[in-house]
Amino acid sequence: MRRSSTANHDTHLLITGYSRLQFARPKLQRDTHFLSNSMAQLSLLGDTQRPDFPKMASNKVKYEILSERLRLRGENHIRWEFPDKFPEKAFEFCGNTIEERQITKVGWYWIGAAQDSGFRDAINFSGKVTNECIARLIEFFDSTPEIKDEHIYFNWKSVCRWHSATKSETPSFSSSSSFRYSDLKSGKINLSMEPMLPELARRQYESILRDGNFWCSYCRKQFPIAQKVTDNIIGRGRKQVWNSWKGRMEDKACVTTTMMDFCSGTCASHEQMSMEG
Repeated sequence: MRRSSTANHDTHLLITGYSRLQFARPKLQRDTHFLSNSMAQLSLLGDTQRPDFPKMASNKVKYEILSERLRLRGENHIRWEFPDKFPEKAFEFCGNTIEERQITKVGWYWIGAAQDSGFRDAINFSGKVTNECIARLIEFFDSTPEIKDEHIYFNWKSVCRWHSATKSETPSFSSSSSFRYSDLKSGKINLSMEPMLPELARRQYESILRDGNFWCSYCRKQFPIAQKVTDNIIGRGRKQVWNSWKGRMEDKACVTTTMMDFCSGTCASHEQMSMEG
């Protein structure tokens, strides 16, 4: 049975996402149409099969399609690592406290993978996508690069700081950043606070100055008073000086000297070098 011309036309639209009517559309609308059609087919084509670019698509649209396909490849890999659901919270030591962080997004930094694989010229840094850039990006896509732990990132925002296992305090500021999956595997970042409580107790104990000890001004650790080394640290500061010509006080640079306690001559020399810049 012969299919109608309308059915053939619809099949053509499904495969290519292209229609003769799109000649009359402005370039921006046409690019948006191509991009939305291609993104809708990602789940059907898979993340390793090279996409068929729509006709009349600009290099910018091709770049966006390949970028989204690479992002999908990384997302599928991450979902394999976390089959149930993505983690929602992460914990990290911040001095003598534990900072709780809310994970907002998980993704694959494929640009870093491209740079490490020698495909830096496949990345759009300038905003203008050339034919050479698309060719290199396709080559990078076909090479099926290894998804390394240091290229998987977790975006987070700060929630609160934990001072003990039973007490928490919400800071007056908010912050956001990201950490790598390799930090999670190495133990620098934890998904639960329970394994960190013994180390937290040890750090809080060390933060209390005990009798017969003193704080080193450089390494911030406490040592017996018998080990104290006192040194005069020369630095730079500001002071108020009377200007008789102008008849007012002015802020002038000056040399400062401060007596500080250290645990060794090494810490004293390091503190002096830090003052010198």
